Amino acid sequence: YIGDEEDHPALAQLCDAMADPSVHELVVTVDILLDADYPLPTVYRSLDIRGACDDGCADQDWRDDLNFTCNDYYESQFCSMDGGYGANWAYSWGLFEDYLTAGQPSPVETCCRCGGATTSTGEALELTLTNLNIINSWSAKYGAAVSAYGHVHLSLDSCYFERNEALVGGGSIAMQSSRDASLTMTNCEATDNSAQFGAVVYVSPVNAISYPRVEIAGGSMQFNTAAFGAAVFARVNATLVLRGVTASHNEAKWGGGAVCGNYNVSLTFEECELNDNTVNMDQYVYIDEGTIYDLPVRGGGAVLAGDTSSVLLSNSWVLRNIVDVQTLEFNCAIYGRKQLEGGGGIAGGIRSCITVTRNSTVAHNQLHRSCCGGGLMVVGDGANVSVTGNSSVTNNYGNYGGGISTSQGNGVLIVIGGGSRVSFNQAVVGGGINGWNSAVTVLLTQASQLSSNKANEEGGGIYVHSYSKIQIEMESVVRNNFANKGGGLYGYQHNQIRLHNHSGIIQNEAVLDGGGILLGVNSYLSLEDSVLRENSAGLNGGGMSCEEGTKVQALRTELKGNKAEAGGAGVYLHTSPEGSFTVAVFEDCGMVENVAKRSSGGGVMANPRSDVTIQGNSLIQGNTGTSGGGVSLWKSSLRIMDGVTFQNSDHFAVLLATRVVLAFLDVERTVMCGAATVQNAGGGSVSTMADAIPLNNSGVYHGGAISMEESNMTLSNCSIQGNRANFSGGGIFSTLSELSVNAVSLLDNQATVSGGAIHLSDSSTADLGQVLIQTNTAREGGGMYVEGLSALRMEGGALDRNLVDCMDGVCGVGGGALYLVNANASLLQCNFSYNQVEGF
Repeated sequence: YIGDEEDHPALAQLCDAMADPSVHELVVTVDILLDADYPLPTVYRSLDIRGACDDGCADQDWRDDLNFTCNDYYESQFCSMDGGYGANWAYSWGLFEDYLTAGQPSPVETCCRCGGATTSTGEALELTLTNLNIINSWSAKYGAAVSAYGHVHLSLDSCYFERNEALVGGGSIAMQSSRDASLTMTNCEATDNSAQFGAVVYVSPVNAISYPRVEIAGGSMQFNTAAFGAAVFARVNATLVLRGVTASHNEAKWGGGAVCGNYNVSLTFEECELNDNTVNMDQYVYIDEGTIYDLPVRGGGAVLAGDTSSVLLSNSWVLRNIVDVQTLEFNCAIYGRKQLEGGGGIAGGIRSCITVTRNSTVAHNQLHRSCCGGGLMVVGDGANVSVTGNSSVTNNYGNYGGGISTSQGNGVLIVIGGGSRVSFNQAVVGGGINGWNSAVTVLLTQASQLSSNKANEEGGGIYVHSYSKIQIEMESVVRNNFANKGGGLYGYQHNQIRLHNHSGIIQNEAVLDGGGILLGVNSYLSLEDSVLRENSAGLNGGGMSCEEGTKVQALRTELKGNKAEAGGAGVYLHTSPEGSFTVAVFEDCGMVENVAKRSSGGGVMANPRSDVTIQGNSLIQGNTGTSGGGVSLWKSSLRIMDGVTFQNSDHFAVLLATRVVLAFLDVERTVMCGAATVQNAGGGSVSTMADAIPLNNSGVYHGGAISMEESNMTLSNCSIQGNRANFSGGGIFSTLSELSVNAVSLLDNQATVSGGAIHLSDSSTADLGQVLIQTNTAREGGGMYVEGLSALRMEGGALDRNLVDCMDGVCGVGGGALYLVNANASLLQCNFSYNQVEGF
């Protein structure tokens, strides 16, 4: 026990007693000087504490024939901790035994740090140091203030360490431990210390069965500097627990601005503040994998956790930490794992685990000219990040992943749960969460939020690259995020996105495509009991934009109030003419009040090779587009079944323009308050409208309700009513097409020029059975206009009270019921009554 004695001779006598191996397994080599500036003894050289070495170890006495010691073998990496040859032992040198006297044990048999005598159970040395001040101490290797070696349980209480320097590890304290050695620090202060590894504390086991434990409670560590772990560095197989500690304004050259756990280290922070620390890289650093400090990931402005290490942040704060690459222009296209820097707050390696819980906050951390994860980053296979317990990752900045990022790994998991928030983060790609070049699963659950994040390029809320999964469930929300593409979510290719259990994609914005979701090539989207609401896109797909080969399955989902400056305000489906089909099925869904400002498809726009099915009790209502206010398709197919209701505005309710792929419009047991336009080239498609009522639509040129080009279409048991074309075919316009109409009423339709109800041109044919053509109006052919070698056959039915009138100041020439120009007509058992020509 050192600290209370002020009498120098008494202290010297105490030190002599402690140095006696018969009393304690302890060596103290120290000059103790009294300083008037300090009420307690101040030590200017290190305490060298040597606990019990494992039985059979001979670290102090063993030497080989070349006079190399155990420590030489360890430091030079001639041996490994698990009892083998080290990385720097050249096989051309032969065997360890070649350098030993006959019968002398090898280093792996006798040296603790080469794995020697690992089955022994020597009694531990327990030592407490209280009120110890150590200043300006220096060591060529480890522990400039306190160096503990072997099986030691060391406690430090109310100690102070300042301006101490070790050239390797532990500017203040180094523990090179065997077995379950431990270090406990309570209310200690450490400032302005320096080392390569751990300017305040360095912890390393001396063999493969050592599992040291460090507990630090209270106190502070400030303005310390190191290469890795500016305050604390734990090398391997260690447990580190900090409670109520402040670590601030520390600076690491390559990783762990405050704390670094190299390999298989458990790091726990409870009620701690890790603020304003920096990793300040002025050059790329390559460390061979054979070295004892193989850290293939750099960064971690506050904390760096190496492979298979874990970080638990509980009721703690990680604020304003920075990772900065000073002199090199960063290029994120370099994917070599040793060149990845990131994690402005916390970074982890392969199979690492970062948990942020119990109201913890990771905020205002930044990457400057560095890669991934402004707040949190993991790199490599099997890593995971969990943000739970009402915690937040907010206002962080990084190039890839402003809030959270993962890179170059398979089986990576990111979980945001328990009402936690990832918000107001900013990046180039993946404003909130980024899965760059990884197969990652992102789970947003338990009423959590991903909100107000921004990406300059893709994925304002979340970006995943390939073979990844995003699942949003249990009332969680992706809201008010912004990006160039994919304002809410962006899945580049071969990904799966699921939105279930009353969750939402709301008020996100994209400059180009995919305001809410951009679903990349060959990906899958499942929507169930959820909403896509009030998202907007500067081009296409206000709610979602889906690329080639994608599949969308939507059940009981609402797409409402989404906007697109171009087309597909609710849903935009697109593939190349030679690409894989895009398939979308909407069942019991609502597409309501979506607005395509400058193009088609207020509800859905599909271009080309898309297959769309709308079924169940779906409602397509109040959508707006220049054509296809409800649905617009080009080179695609549409099926509408089982009680779907269409009530849309602005021109055609349904526009189909299918030129290569056969198109068909199936409307079964459906009320369709809108219209359909079919424009096909390459012939042979059949469209059927059964029991439908297209009404009150206004076409731009031809076909107020239905326009056909090189198509075949059958209408039965429909009413086409109150539609208008600004040129021809107020109800139906057909060119180079075949039309079959049975038991249909065409009422109150209007064409500015010709064919108030029907216009046939360019060798079209029409077969009408029991059709009522009534109160339609045009300048020529108030009921029908047939021209260009077209053929009309009508059996039964009636043409009643149709009108030729002056339209837009120009008067017509005739044909109140029917106008024929170079065409054929066959009329059987038809009634013509009260048709009229006016304006002569």
